Amino acid sequence: MSEHVLLLKVGNALEEGKSAYEATQGNWVLARDKVKNGKIKYVVGIDHKKRHQVVGLYEPKMWYEVVWIAENINNREMPRFRFEGIESTTYTVDDLNKVYDRLLDKFGYGEKAYISLFDLNDLLSSH
Repeated sequence: MSEHVLLLKVGNALEEGKSAYEATQGNWVLARDKVKNGKIKYVVGIDHKKRHQVVGLYEPKMWYEVVWIAENINNREMPRFRFEGIESTTYTVDDLNKVYDRLLDKFGYGEKAYISLFDLNDLLSSH
Protein backbone atom coordinates (compact mmCIF):
# COMPACT_ATOMS: atom_id res chain seq x y z
CA MET A 1 0.00 0.00 0.00
CA SER A 2 1.39 3.36 -1.04
CA GLU A 3 1.32 5.89 1.79
CA HIS A 4 0.78 9.57 1.05
CA VAL A 5 1.54 12.92 2.57
CA LEU A 6 -1.27 15.44 2.20
CA LEU A 7 -0.03 19.01 1.71
CA LEU A 8 -2.53 21.77 2.49
CA LYS A 9 -2.34 25.52 2.00
CA VAL A 10 -3.78 26.94 5.22
CA GLY A 11 -2.91 30.64 4.93
CA ASN A 12 -6.53 31.79 4.67
CA ALA A 13 -7.60 29.93 7.82
CA LEU A 14 -4.59 31.28 9.72
CA GLU A 15 -5.59 34.80 8.69
CA GLU A 16 -9.02 34.08 10.21
CA GLY A 17 -7.29 33.46 13.55
CA LYS A 18 -7.29 29.66 13.59
CA SER A 19 -4.39 27.79 15.15
CA ALA A 20 -2.08 25.79 12.88
CA TYR A 21 -3.82 22.57 13.96
CA GLU A 22 -7.35 23.93 13.42
CA ALA A 23 -6.39 25.35 10.03
CA THR A 24 -4.87 22.05 8.89
CA GLN A 25 -7.55 19.83 10.40
CA GLY A 26 -10.28 20.49 7.86
CA ASN A 27 -12.83 20.48 6.23
CA TRP A 28 -11.22 19.41 2.94
CA VAL A 29 -12.46 17.91 -0.31
CA LEU A 30 -10.28 14.80 -0.49
CA ALA A 31 -10.13 11.53 -2.36
CA ARG A 32 -12.40 9.23 -0.38
CA ASP A 33 -10.29 6.13 -1.15
CA LYS A 34 -7.16 7.74 0.31
CA VAL A 35 -9.01 8.69 3.49
CA LYS A 36 -10.99 5.49 3.96
CA ASN A 37 -8.08 3.15 3.17
CA GLY A 38 -5.67 4.82 5.59
CA LYS A 39 -3.32 5.92 2.82
CA ILE A 40 -2.68 9.39 4.28
CA LYS A 41 0.21 8.99 6.72
CA TYR A 42 0.91 12.69 7.36
CA VAL A 43 -0.93 15.98 6.89
CA VAL A 44 1.16 19.12 6.42
CA GLY A 45 -0.17 22.66 6.93
CA ILE A 46 1.62 25.28 4.83
CA ASP A 47 1.26 29.02 5.38
CA HIS A 48 1.72 30.20 1.80
CA LYS A 49 0.47 33.74 2.45
CA LYS A 50 2.19 35.39 5.40
CA ARG A 51 4.95 33.35 7.00
CA HIS A 52 5.85 31.26 3.94
CA GLN A 53 6.65 28.19 5.98
CA VAL A 54 5.33 24.87 7.14
CA VAL A 55 3.26 25.52 10.27
CA GLY A 56 2.01 22.05 11.17
CA LEU A 57 2.80 18.39 10.63
CA TYR A 58 0.33 15.82 11.93
CA GLU A 59 -0.34 12.10 11.93
CA PRO A 60 -4.10 11.65 11.47
CA LYS A 61 -5.58 9.11 13.87
CA MET A 62 -9.25 9.45 12.92
CA TRP A 63 -11.02 10.87 9.86
CA TYR A 64 -14.57 12.23 9.81
CA GLU A 65 -16.71 12.79 6.76
CA VAL A 66 -18.61 16.07 6.81
CA VAL A 67 -21.39 16.75 4.32
CA TRP A 68 -21.23 20.19 2.78
CA ILE A 69 -23.99 21.58 0.57
CA ALA A 70 -22.58 23.31 -2.50
CA GLU A 71 -25.08 26.11 -3.08
CA ASN A 72 -23.32 27.15 -6.27
CA ILE A 73 -23.73 23.63 -7.74
CA ASN A 74 -27.51 23.15 -7.42
CA ASN A 75 -27.28 22.36 -3.69
CA ARG A 76 -25.27 19.22 -4.41
CA GLU A 77 -23.86 17.38 -1.39
CA MET A 78 -20.07 17.43 -1.45
CA PRO A 79 -18.23 15.16 0.98
CA ARG A 80 -15.45 16.82 2.89
CA PHE A 81 -13.12 15.33 5.45
CA ARG A 82 -11.47 16.48 8.65
CA PHE A 83 -9.13 14.63 10.96
CA GLU A 84 -8.10 14.34 14.56
CA GLY A 85 -4.42 13.65 15.01
CA ILE A 86 -1.18 14.20 16.83
CA GLU A 87 1.98 16.06 15.98
CA SER A 88 4.45 13.94 14.06
CA THR A 89 7.24 12.36 16.02
CA THR A 90 9.01 11.05 12.91
CA TYR A 91 9.55 14.37 11.15
CA THR A 92 9.48 17.93 12.44
CA VAL A 93 8.21 21.20 11.05
CA ASP A 94 11.85 22.34 10.97
CA ASP A 95 12.73 19.33 8.77
CA LEU A 96 10.03 20.28 6.29
CA ASN A 97 10.85 23.97 6.29
CA LYS A 98 14.27 23.06 4.88
CA VAL A 99 12.45 21.90 1.73
CA TYR A 100 9.55 24.42 1.85
CA ASP A 101 10.04 25.68 -1.71
CA ARG A 102 10.17 22.16 -3.06
CA LEU A 103 6.97 21.25 -1.19
CA LEU A 104 5.24 24.34 -2.56
CA ASP A 105 6.28 23.26 -6.07
CA LYS A 106 4.10 20.16 -5.64
CA PHE A 107 0.92 22.25 -5.82
CA GLY A 108 -0.83 22.88 -9.08
CA TYR A 109 -3.92 25.03 -8.93
CA GLY A 110 -5.69 24.64 -5.60
CA GLU A 111 -5.25 24.25 -1.91
CA LYS A 112 -4.05 20.65 -1.67
CA ALA A 113 -1.48 18.28 -3.10
CA TYR A 114 -0.46 14.70 -2.44
CA ILE A 115 3.06 13.33 -2.48
CA SER A 116 4.17 9.83 -1.65
CA LEU A 117 5.96 9.10 1.59
CA PHE A 118 8.84 7.85 -0.58
CA ASP A 119 9.03 11.26 -2.31
CA LEU A 120 9.02 13.07 1.03
CA ASN A 121 11.89 10.92 2.27
CA ASP A 122 13.73 11.58 -0.99
CA LEU A 123 13.26 15.36 -0.65
CA LEU A 124 14.51 15.34 2.93
CA SER A 125 17.52 13.11 2.22
CA SER A 126 18.62 15.17 -0.78
CA HIS A 127 18.66 18.41 1.19
